[in-house]
Amino acid sequence: MLHQTLLGLFDGYMSRGDDQLTSETKLGGALTYFPPITPEQRGQIDRWTRCGVCSHPMFLLLQAYSPLPQDAPSTPHHRMLYVFCCNTSGCAREPSRSWAAFSLQVDQDDGESTLAADADVVLTAPLPPGELAPHSFPPCFVRVVEEPEEGEGVTPTDLELEMIKMAEANSRAADANHGVPFPDDDLKALAQMVDLKDKRSDYYYEKFRTRVARAPTQLLRYHQRTPPMAATGQGLQGRHERPLFMNPHKLKLQQSTIPACAFCGASLVYEVQVLPTALYYMRVHEYVEDVGCSTGDEGVDFGTATVYTCSKDCALQKKGVYLRREVLVVEEAPQVTDDKLFSEAPVEEGAAVLPGSRINLRDSMIGESVVGKPSGIP
Repeated sequence: MLHQTLLGLFDGYMSRGDDQLTSETKLGGALTYFPPITPEQRGQIDRWTRCGVCSHPMFLLLQAYSPLPQDAPSTPHHRMLYVFCCNTSGCAREPSRSWAAFSLQVDQDDGESTLAADADVVLTAPLPPGELAPHSFPPCFVRVVEEPEEGEGVTPTDLELEMIKMAEANSRAADANHGVPFPDDDLKALAQMVDLKDKRSDYYYEKFRTRVARAPTQLLRYHQRTPPMAATGQGLQGRHERPLFMNPHKLKLQQSTIPACAFCGASLVYEVQVLPTALYYMRVHEYVEDVGCSTGDEGVDFGTATVYTCSKDCALQKKGVYLRREVLVVEEAPQVTDDKLFSEAPVEEGAAVLPGSRINLRDSMIGESVVGKPSGIP
């Protein structure tokens, strides 16, 4: 297969020691640099990761080891991809100002980058805020595997089924604009009350649900590419190169066209995608800091977050330690209107959509709407 999708699965919570040593892919935790960076580069990162809405530092959401594809590498190449977000629900409504993504690469081996603990310490619960640096989510191990082929998915647990059903309610509500987070017992009743057959949201939901069901604990989706073709300079096309959105039609209406590479003018391609299951494992509402947030702020919420990179991988031409801002597209958490909840008239394409309250994806899994703790939660 020329192109394939790799999945990042939740693999337990990190200790603080593992978080400080790791140079691999992880969720949350502290930013770790494998190459030494200059004061100018550190200052640039500080500016990029300061929220443009509230002016407070953002939280590290993802650190992913993601080297660019090379035909016949003659020199070492290491590259880390970082995604940051502001952990406030208000700022989440302006993702273009409250999120950032950048890459840091080096074309030489760094002996310190391979440091690791003698044995990984896997915790059964996330580190509490008091044991972490300010503006930090709890660090989580991520295990990278190939995406199972259709029909090869594992049998989901009760908790995983709950997460899949959450995606159903939210993806349908995002398009129809008349849904709310529903308890599991009410899903069948909803289907009888609201006829969504033959609607665009049915197709999107089924596509999203089917792919997530292959590995319900997935946090990340990687687009693994082959090196560019020498004759054309273009990457080979494959069937797994598009990201998995909850509602691509709505996202298309809200986002401008993906720009060309700002450095060479080539088109951009999807590289890594963060799924909203990350919200569940990091329990972001427990790590909201008292920095002027409104009472009851439950932290960041989103649908998907997708990083795009140059299709010609022009960054490979750079030498030494190279820092680059990457293009990030954030699919916002779905919104609903409380009135006209079950309107008989479907929302027509192009019709005006009234602003409404958000469906909090986290509440559907571990919030107050769930009585007690789901199975498998420490």
